[in-house]
Amino acid sequence: MALRAKTFSAVRWTAAASLIKILLRIFQISILARLLPKEDFGLMAMALVVIDFASIFSDLGLNSAFMQKKDVTANERSSLFWANIFSSLVFCMLTMVLSPFFSYVVYGESRLLWVIILIAPLFIINALGVQIKTNSEKELNFKRITYIDLVSGVTSLILAIIFAKAGFGVFSLVYSSILGSLTTTLLYWIFLSHSWRPNIHFSFNDIRRFLGFGGSVVGYNIVGQINLSLDIVLGGKLLGALQLGAYSVPRNLILQIQFTINPIITRVGFPLIAQIQDDIVRVKKVYLKTIATTSSITAPLYVGLALFASESARLLLGPGWDKSGELLRIIAIWGAFRSFGNPVGSLLLGMGRADWGFRWNLFMLIVTPLTLVTGVYFLPKFGWFDGTSGMVYALLSLFVFSYIPLWRFLVKPLCGATLWEYAIATLKPFGVSIISILPVFLIFQFYGNRSMSAFGISIIISALNYILLSHYLNREWSDSMKELIKGSFGKNL
Repeated sequence: MALRAKTFSAVRWTAAASLIKILLRIFQISILARLLPKEDFGLMAMALVVIDFASIFSDLGLNSAFMQKKDVTANERSSLFWANIFSSLVFCMLTMVLSPFFSYVVYGESRLLWVIILIAPLFIINALGVQIKTNSEKELNFKRITYIDLVSGVTSLILAIIFAKAGFGVFSLVYSSILGSLTTTLLYWIFLSHSWRPNIHFSFNDIRRFLGFGGSVVGYNIVGQINLSLDIVLGGKLLGALQLGAYSVPRNLILQIQFTINPIITRVGFPLIAQIQDDIVRVKKVYLKTIATTSSITAPLYVGLALFASESARLLLGPGWDKSGELLRIIAIWGAFRSFGNPVGSLLLGMGRADWGFRWNLFMLIVTPLTLVTGVYFLPKFGWFDGTSGMVYALLSLFVFSYIPLWRFLVKPLCGATLWEYAIATLKPFGVSIISILPVFLIFQFYGNRSMSAFGISIIISALNYILLSHYLNREWSDSMKELIKGSFGKNL
């Protein structure tokens, strides 16, 4: 299949998978927020920081290296598989052993102990299937991955609801995650392996050439994960599970938008840029189209959630989450600025420069904790905000001020995009979104009808406005979506 056709197919199926994921995730949050207390979400957020942090080490960056390298022998692939399994086993055991330290020393939360112990096997379960999935993505074959995501997502959702109704509390989230991952891994082997089985073979020499790039990926990802998790770690320590739960649910909702919708393009962008990495003109074109497309898809969601924050929280979370609604307004704006930097990962990895990303994340590691401590601890002393609000405003300020430096030190050197080109690709969709949604919001506020039916009508009108105005003000993206529907996406890549 030609690169253009494979790219179109990959984007189409990744889009379908992402839509399914976000709908399932929103539905799960909406249901479980009515069945579980805020403390359970806070505990799960703390546990996942530990798991996500350790999982980066357990991967060793080998799967990203497997994706980036063009020629991989059968023995190299088998050695990579067994290295990943062994490292995941080590980090699973290490996480269990250190669970008292994380529970009692880091968080001061005894209820966290068994949550961490029981969720640690995710390392091994995910490691068993990740190379199978990576190989399919490398070949831009996303169709079956979409079906598997649908089945495993529905399975995890149903199990979470069953466990929650049965009174398992926070362990509803733990058990559904474990069983959902088991389902995913099993289906990967059945439908994506194409009868491939790893040889009973391991040689360090086989993985040596992958370790340099893999090590850079680990450094880049681990420091990035620390930056992402610092708000949860400091919040859990300084604010407690209750306030952290009120913050973590809207935060995770916004991150789910980014982690689910952005990969519609970025999951395809990484292998595509890796294939054309020697043609800087094409790399620039692909990257700018990547960020323009992701911004155009996510912008109306972030703007809509920011303006209709209270109504969105009431609809998605139910009564008793008023504070989360207040936080959602600012978190949505933070999510928008954070999403600008997310696609740069595809550019860094595709060009083989994960080391640049590591240096950037190291810089952010210095300024992020200082910013968070200022927001959580010092701003409340002046009476401006409480701890959670201070943390949100501090994070927003950090990402606003990092917008231009990220372009200057990463985007421009790698693909040659000018600041004007970068700003047009990232900010224009948000301007269109504000023009489309703000008048609807003002009318909604003026008439004072806060019913869910009026809210639903406002969403529909806002969406229609955005589609119509995009045709005139964001024509390139609008035409790309039409081409995608017609089956000709990627003809200009």
